[in-house]
Amino acid sequence: MYRNRPADLAALRRSVPELPQSLPALSQSVYVWTADSRTPRSSSAGRALSRRGVCAGDMVGLFAANTLAWMISFWGLVEIGAVPVLMNGWWSELESRHAIDLGWGAHGGR
Repeated sequence: MYRNRPADLAALRRSVPELPQSLPALSQSVYVWTADSRTPRSSSAGRALSRRGVCAGDMVGLFAANTLAWMISFWGLVEIGAVPVLMNGWWSELESRHAIDLGWGAHGGR
């Protein structure tokens, strides 16, 4: 419950108190996402996606395992105002096409 609910996910992320800079927020093998690397990495991903034509309001499917790359991509999309659509990387091509047809077809996504 929020008394003053953030307007969107990007505002929610900005409202979270900063963690100590060296405290790992997530780690995977040799890769560690600390508080001081969290925002620059997702911002960089957002800018890269924008340069490739992703715009605010675009639905973007994330077919990926639960990794740091997934988190960086998710927050990068949120930061630029795109809509992350969580897909299952284990789906077959047929299942994936069906999900895309249901989601994008119903919403006119590109």
